[in-house]
Amino acid sequence: MKPKTPPLSSENDGKRQHKDKKRKRKAQIGHTSPKGLRTGLNRLMNQILECDDPLSHAGQYASLANAMTNSQKFSMEIGEWKKIQARVDALEKEQMKE
Repeated sequence: MKPKTPPLSSENDGKRQHKDKKRKRKAQIGHTSPKGLRTGLNRLMNQILECDDPLSHAGQYASLANAMTNSQKFSMEIGEWKKIQARVDALEKEQMKE
């Protein structure tokens, strides 16, 4: 049985619906890192692909895919920044010796 189609973002005007309070919630994902953000985005993208009519959510899917790409770019930028910071630290230590 396919899962229920997720609501379009314009259907609930940004307000959360609390219809079924007994339903178990999935574990929350911490969006404190690019990896956590990508995990959450991946979950949402999979829900769209598994729904009955994924074509109706093409805009949402494209937006999520764009956010995923930006998150990956940000991860690479952080990695580069850490390398540069390590080089600066090494140069500062060398200058302190002199």
